[in-house]
Amino acid sequence: GGAADGERFVACHNRFASHPAAVRIFHFDGTAITENLCITDLPTPASQVRWGNGDDVIATAHENGELVFWRADTGAEAGRLKAHESAISKFDFSHDRELIATASPDKSVRIWDLGEGAEWRRLYQAQTDRPLNAVALGPVSRSAAVGVGAQRPARCCVIAAGGQDARDVTTSSSSTEQFGTLKFKLGAAETFPCDLQADGVTKGHFGPVHTLAFARDG
Repeated sequence: GGAADGERFVACHNRFASHPAAVRIFHFDGTAITENLCITDLPTPASQVRWGNGDDVIATAHENGELVFWRADTGAEAGRLKAHESAISKFDFSHDRELIATASPDKSVRIWDLGEGAEWRRLYQAQTDRPLNAVALGPVSRSAAVGVGAQRPARCCVIAAGGQDARDVTTSSSSTEQFGTLKFKLGAAETFPCDLQADGVTKGHFGPVHTLAFARDG
């Protein structure tokens, strides 16, 4: 996150020694790094943290399936979203940071509306055939995602991937077919939540995928 007198960055960590699991915001003024904020009242240790809209909030993902939003200036909790019944493995904001995509070992990917007055409703969803470890949103805005179905982007807007390591399963289900990256378009239904439309699979991995990202231009 930007700051008038330098840069800020945020990190999360598990409990170690006498230090509890925490989310910490640091400030870098070009010379020294100082800690600005430490949040320890987490529902579970955070597995991921990212800056939210306007860099005024940060969002954390948790193994209880919750996304928690915190004020970046005070550390106060700003809200919670129960995104999955299982853990959230990864989440990703849209470029305008008014949409958020979540993926879970429950094999589902979901897109949520964070726009003003939207009450964090679920917009899109897809149930896959594999545990998901990663998700990424392409260059799609909230206005496009909630617009008229026929006018929504026709290109791939979401990618997700995962798969189980062979040592974690006792059957042949952990074939290389599980490790492809799933591509999705936005559905065209006028009511939400709307199913994502499968748009193919990108193959080439021989083990579980853990991180995905779009180039900024898609």
